[in-house]
Parts: sequence; structure tokens; C-alpha cells
Amino acid sequence: MIGENVTEAIPSPKDSHRRATPVDVLEDSVLIKRGAVQLFRLVQLATELAAAPDLDALLRTITEGLTRLLVATRTTIYVYDEKTGEIWSRVADRLEIREIRLPLGRGIAGQAAKTRQLIHVPDVSKSEHFAPEIDRKTGFVTRSILAAPMLNMKRELIGIVEVLNKKTWTFTEDDEELLRLFASYAANAIEAQILEEAMRRRERMAAVGALAGSIVHDIRNMAALVNGWIDLIQPGAAAGTGSTREIVDVVHGEIDKMVDLTEEVLDFARGIEGQVVPHRVDVDRTLQDVLRVLEREFQINGVKLEFVPGGAGPAKLDVRRFRRVVLNLGQNARKVLPRGGTLKVTTRRDPEKKTCHIEFEDDGPGIPDAIRPRLFTPFTSAGEHGGTGLGLAICKSIVEAHGGTIGVRDRKPQGTIFEISVPGDTIGASGQYPLDKA
Repeated sequence: MIGENVTEAIPSPKDSHRRATPVDVLEDSVLIKRGAVQLFRLVQLATELAAAPDLDALLRTITEGLTRLLVATRTTIYVYDEKTGEIWSRVADRLEIREIRLPLGRGIAGQAAKTRQLIHVPDVSKSEHFAPEIDRKTGFVTRSILAAPMLNMKRELIGIVEVLNKKTWTFTEDDEELLRLFASYAANAIEAQILEEAMRRRERMAAVGALAGSIVHDIRNMAALVNGWIDLIQPGAAAGTGSTREIVDVVHGEIDKMVDLTEEVLDFARGIEGQVVPHRVDVDRTLQDVLRVLEREFQINGVKLEFVPGGAGPAKLDVRRFRRVVLNLGQNARKVLPRGGTLKVTTRRDPEKKTCHIEFEDDGPGIPDAIRPRLFTPFTSAGEHGGTGLGLAICKSIVEAHGGTIGVRDRKPQGTIFEISVPGDTIGASGQYPLDKA
């Protein structure tokens, strides 16, 4: 075994004259082949870790990879919180529970964190440290555990990796050595991601700070406009009269702009603009509901808004987040379109690729060449007032969080077409598809 203390035995005269049999050679070749395969899989998993874009993706890669590598039922990663002295799990492989917190010394994982030693428990029913309450919460049945501390280069605790229920009887010494090797590499990968996320948060807050003056100025202008329109409402005027209704619509529109502006900035500062909770919905119906919000604004500006549903079918969307995408693209078009201009929104379904497509086609002036290369990066704006320059960057994050893509191309003879593609959900043989209750 690698890393095992081996004491060599002095061969007896009988052993020294014993020749290797074909069975011995076969056993050695099988062991060598098995070790080579495991080493290859370990290197492959380490490569996947290096490609993980964020901490959540990294933890998922570790749990899924180790479960395959050690032929286990499940893997959980605990990250050490130095401030609270606890270990917590953000990823529990395919379980509903999102976070588990344990003090050092509590449970097998907590004990491994406290002692900084690998712990192998072949039968949890015989361990005094096993914490059965987690099984009761999740419905999972733990039989055996292999837990190892993840220590960085300074031998500081980063977290614990816990592998559960070996499918082929019990964890072996080879499994222990593989886990020790991998835990060290995983510790450095996790620490690097945590430091990178902290740096990104600082950069986001610095960017928001630099933008604060512009945001306050825009909100002040919108609030002043709201006050001016409210002053136009005559005392005692009936709520249903045309002028009063128009004023109320304008006020609602300006308030919605202020809410959207603050939500964009808050989501960007928190780094949650790309986090989604999807539900199975009808794409055409969802779009129709969102576009209805924009109709009044388009009418006031003298711009046409057309919706041509093409049977996009079902998809798993976070309606609240996806609404932000539709509103951003719609309002961007409204701002640049002259009176008499048109924004046409169409949908279709690609049955071969099983994707839903949405196009926002306008006959406006098009996108300036100067900003086209950085169109979907933060703080990119065509120069209009009342925006943060975050809109399209947030749209891209939300669409990609749904597993989709967003792109832009020129419309002939003039104008712009934004196209969104998201994975479609399954449709039954009858053509029916039940929807989730969002």
C-alpha cells in the first residue's frame, strides 16, 4: 500500500528457491491494472476540479466524482467555518437538505475535523460518534463511513470529505489511501475558490460604490417625476376617468423602474443574479403574462409591441428571474425605438434539439459597434439615462443559469434581434404537459 509502513520479512531458504507461478504473475498484473485505472480516474477527477467555475460547482464535482471513484452510495463535503467553529455542508448529494451544521467533535465528520485524522467506520451502529439525526431528517440509511480531513498546505483545516456506504462490501485500505491523496488536493481547490469568491464580492461592492452616485441621481429623478404626476390629479376626480387612469399608469411605471433598478444593483452586489429556482411552466403563456406589463408603456411611447407565440411548449424556468430578462430586453427596445417603431417577440420549439427559442426583434437603430464586443459585460450602456449598465449582463447570467444561451445579431435592413434558447421540458405522446404550481 502507498504510504503504509511495511516491515520486510527475511525470506526462508525454502522461499528463496520458490519460483513465481503463472497464478502469481496473473494476480500481480490484475493488481497493477486496477491501480493504474484508479490512478487515471483520480487524475481525471483532479482535472475536473480545476475546471469548476465556482464553489457550488466544485463541491458537486467532488461529491459526484468521489462517489464514482470509491464505488460508494453518496459523498458529502463539509466546509470548516472558522468563525463559528462548525463544519457545514452546502452540497448533500441528491438530497433535499441544503445545509447541515455540526460542531467539531459531533458525528463522524465532526470527529474527523477535531482530530484531523482519517476515520473509517465499517459499521456505524457500533460507533459512539455516529449522529443518527441526519439520517432521520433525510431518510438516508448510513451503514459505513470513510471520512478524511481536508488540510491546506499550512496544515490548516479547510473541511471534511465523507464517503458513505461502499457498494462492494466495505471500504479498503486502498480506498483510504485514495481518499487521503484526494482530500489534500481538494482542500487547496476549495480554499482557492473561497478566496476567489471573497475577492469577487469585494470587486462587486467596489463597483456598486462607484455606481452609487448615478443610481441615487436616477432614483431622485424618477421620484420627482412621480411627485409631479401625482400633483396633476385633481382633488375629487373619479378614479376611473381617462386622465386619472393615465397618471396612475405612469406613476406605477416609474415605481416599477425604481424597483427594477434597486433589484438589479442588489442582486449584482450579492452575486445572486444567476441563482434560479425553476418550475415547469408553459413558455408562451409565461411570456404573454410578462409582456402584458409592458403594453401600457409602449402605448405611451407610440411604439408597437407584438407577440407571436409559436408553440414553444414547456420548460423549467424561474419565472421571477426570467421575468427580469423579458422586461430588460423589452425596455431596452422601447428606449431606442422611435414613434411608430415595432418590437416583435416570437417563440418556437426545436423538436430535434428539444429547446425553446424566444426572439426579440426590433426595427430600431441597432447596436453601436463600439459596445458590441462587451454587450453582455457589466456596466455596458448605450448611453441612455435611467439605467445601471447591468441589465444585459444580468440577462446573460439568468439565461445561462437555466442552461440556456443568449445571443444578438443584426436585423436587415436595420434593427436588432436578441435570441434566447433554453432547454425544453418533455411533452407526452398525447401532446399534453402538466405544469408545476409556481
